[in-house]
Amino acid sequence: DVLSSSIHSGKVLEWLPHGQAWRVLRWDEMSNTVLPSYFPEFCAETSKEDADAAVDMFLWHVKAWGFEEVRKVGADMGSYRHKVSCPF
Repeated sequence: DVLSSSIHSGKVLEWLPHGQAWRVLRWDEMSNTVLPSYFPEFCAETSKEDADAAVDMFLWHVKAWGFEEVRKVGADMGSYRHKVSCPF
């Protein structure tokens, strides 16, 4: 699990303290390290120079999996939560 048991936890990605949402801390490392390791299919169709396309594909899937970006101003802003299990 990339969020809780990897070397990336707390450096690239983190669970928020309440455990109901997660956020990307470093998008550069996300596209250069995490996506190729955990989601190579998102990177296969894109070149190294086009890391934004892999991130866009990842975010498209995040939304398809039922996650929503928290846009409300506050401590959770910019994080992602699942709309079914985290109704805040």
